[in-house]
Amino acid sequence: MSPADDPSEDLEVRRTVLDEHDELRRQLDQIDACLAQAAAGHGQGFVEARQRFHAMLVFFLGHLDHEEALLTPLLSGCEAWGPVRLEQLLLEHAAQRLEVAELAALDTETSANDWAVRMKQFGISLRIDMAGEEYDFIHPNALPRHPGPAPLR
Repeated sequence: MSPADDPSEDLEVRRTVLDEHDELRRQLDQIDACLAQAAAGHGQGFVEARQRFHAMLVFFLGHLDHEEALLTPLLSGCEAWGPVRLEQLLLEHAAQRLEVAELAALDTETSANDWAVRMKQFGISLRIDMAGEEYDFIHPNALPRHPGPAPLR
């Protein structure tokens, strides 16, 4: 069996993407906690939320690149719907890149409240997108060489 035919490769891709999604969720939770502190009147909560956002942004953009590098060969060589799913993934990622660029570009004139609302909306949207990706793109039944039921991780 060649490495290209190895179903364990698909599951390794799945584990990698899931691990990165877990890290993104952890970082979003930390940002949410900072925003909650800011809403409760703790002065540094907003500043810390922005700092954590910029750190998350670096990880997130790297994740998008990594996810595309991992999933492009799998989806492009997958059944008739593989290329369509790949196109959908790439379009979603392009929209996410634009959205984080807009958030990152908000100048210091933007009120803390306005930025917090946009950040909360982004966090909700990203969590929904990750759940969709986990089902549409990396669920074992969606991968081309899945060996059976999804592992529990």
